[in-house]
Amino acid sequence: MEKALYDGCTATVDDRIGKLYSYLRERGLADDTLIIITSDHGDVQGEHEPHVEHHLCAYEELVRVPLIMRYPAVIPRNVRIKWLSQTLDILPTILDLLGVREKEFWSSLQGYSLMPSLINDTPVREFALIEYHVSVQQMFHVWRRHPEYDIRWLNY
Repeated sequence: MEKALYDGCTATVDDRIGKLYSYLRERGLADDTLIIITSDHGDVQGEHEPHVEHHLCAYEELVRVPLIMRYPAVIPRNVRIKWLSQTLDILPTILDLLGVREKEFWSSLQGYSLMPSLINDTPVREFALIEYHVSVQQMFHVWRRHPEYDIRWLNY
């Protein structure tokens, strides 16, 4: 059931993106519009019981998120970046696309432009930070739902 709901949600998002793109194309704006599609986290489909909620763990399925960018004037078609990136890198990438070059502004940013990865297949970072927290209330929430698990390991 959960997989079917996930698939339905994915189909709905795909439909909405298609409608947005059609709207832009019909008005002659598609090639002049930067489109960015991303997410705040991935999702688990029951692979790691009892951690069924995204805020209780940092599994691969949760930390790998889509980042789709379309701007035909600059970003080549069908490029897949194999390098690490973070959400922090989206703003610097947009600024790079806009031609913002003021050093004072760039020095206050924590992310990196992904343009070297998009254009030259070059990594922009050596590591990516992932983090999560588990409060006592969250640990007890899991334990109440799954009393068969030893509460001592729920914070690992």
